[in-house]
Amino acid sequence: MAIVLGVLALTFLLIATEKLRAELAAIGACCVLLLAGVLTPGEAFPLFANEAIVTVGAMFVLSAALERTGVIGAASRALQLLPLRSERLVLCVVLPPVLAVSAFANNTPVVAVFLPILMAFARERNLAPAKLLIPLSFASILGGSCTLIGTSTNLVASAVGGRLGLAPIRMFELAPVGLLLAAVGLAFLLFFAPRLLPARATVTSLLNGVPGRQFLTEAFVPAGSSLIGQDIRTALARVLPRGRLVELIRQDHTRIDQPAGVRLEAGDRLRVHVDAAGVAAIKTQGGLDLHANQAADLALGDTEETRIVECVVGPHSAYGGHSIAEADIRRRYGVAVHALHRAGENMREHFDTIPLHTGDVLLIEAGPAEFEALCTDSQLLPLAGSQQQIRWSRRWLAGGLMVAVVALSAMQLLPVSVAALVAAVLVIALGCLKAEEAYRAIDWSVLFIIGGMLVIGSALEKTHTVDLAARFLTSHATALGPTLMLSLMILAASVLTNFLSNNAVAALLVPLAVETARHLQVDPRPFLMGVTLGASACFATPIGYQTNTLVFSAGGYRFGDFLRLGLPLNLLHWVLASLLIPLFWPLH
Repeated sequence: MAIVLGVLALTFLLIATEKLRAELAAIGACCVLLLAGVLTPGEAFPLFANEAIVTVGAMFVLSAALERTGVIGAASRALQLLPLRSERLVLCVVLPPVLAVSAFANNTPVVAVFLPILMAFARERNLAPAKLLIPLSFASILGGSCTLIGTSTNLVASAVGGRLGLAPIRMFELAPVGLLLAAVGLAFLLFFAPRLLPARATVTSLLNGVPGRQFLTEAFVPAGSSLIGQDIRTALARVLPRGRLVELIRQDHTRIDQPAGVRLEAGDRLRVHVDAAGVAAIKTQGGLDLHANQAADLALGDTEETRIVECVVGPHSAYGGHSIAEADIRRRYGVAVHALHRAGENMREHFDTIPLHTGDVLLIEAGPAEFEALCTDSQLLPLAGSQQQIRWSRRWLAGGLMVAVVALSAMQLLPVSVAALVAAVLVIALGCLKAEEAYRAIDWSVLFIIGGMLVIGSALEKTHTVDLAARFLTSHATALGPTLMLSLMILAASVLTNFLSNNAVAALLVPLAVETARHLQVDPRPFLMGVTLGASACFATPIGYQTNTLVFSAGGYRFGDFLRLGLPLNLLHWVLASLLIPLFWPLH
């Protein structure tokens, strides 16, 4: 028991502090439990073939097919035809379809499809994207709580509950409470998001040349430059009027922080703060070259043939965890990465050696063909519109197969795992998705997290740690009664999921909640539903849910922006769930 508790605490600490990737922490915990003899290989390894893992993997493929065939994007394209002139009107039109689609498809591709379209729409209508993107993410989360397949968390909770002797969650069993929570959450977002979120400058405004968030990049003085011998401040005032010099580095690596009166020499490197328009100015004004061009002899072509676009690193990007230098983007695709922006800050030191994370914004210069190849291969999300070729002719096949999965599961003609797996094979066989695209669509880190947490949960049960914790809770909270205990379980799940993986929270709290209900001699199903709904309620931070991370840098947000809008929504969600769950799933 002591070993299991120690492993659990260390795993949570590593995940919460991001000292180790969540999937590595989960698998590492499995290794420790196996080496310590807490679990045997025969007890641990079958959990990685759990029905929930198969279903989640298949749903990733089906969601990718819906995205690739244009099913998800159909609603977003209609947005461009509407004469919407305020952020609130845009939210009224966008959020309901996002919520509806997210109830049946993985919400990450839903947000990925709508993100560049909302950014472009906001630019055309002179609206503030920062008032739109957090509501987009939150609406997709609310939609995921309405059906069994809306989010992987529901599937994990159902699988863990089944292992504890409870009936699996049915396809639409969550719908009565989920829809009510979604309706109230939607009303909250429509009323408060335009009021509470800032009209802060974002990527969109930078592309239009409006002063706002600055990137940090390097330029250098090439041999023969007209700037050689000129006073540095006079030269920059002409070449880069809106840029701000941070540091000058000479060829002998001398760093000059206060370069007043210094005259430029060939080979000088200038670290400057610029916006996207400023990077283009370096190319057109002459005299300076971008530092990315210094080490390579590859020409990107004339300025008229290339464009500078900002891209978000997607959750399934091949470059996640790798640096720009490791990926060798320039040699492979003939493009240049000029800057890296993360979570409201620029990466100051050697940004090309920093491992990339989901949500990072890259400033990329490329020709149309090279840019399309880069985005297709690497799963970067351009904020100027999708670069993928949509397979329109297959949209009815992809949509029909998803409807079949929902119908067969709802009518209990097939288990959802079987229906989803068969449909995933068919979307590949029928040409909706290529096999390599299907492999890329699966978020393997999520599958490893689920498997690892199921193993930890099994160890907690085997050592009777869950039973001991449930006895402790019930003995010290008898006066609270089962209704308040249920509310505390929902609150615990909701708080933890803002800092940890929602799948991990579900896998670990469901056994505790069910055992607590049994000690209280009440029906454990309301407790199962409480943890399931609470574990998806990640609104207060940008780090607990992939869609929040995805919009974080793209919207120019700060941590406090999520707290300002998300914390009241989290509290509202908790109160409503505590009141509604006992009505639809009685405790006695």
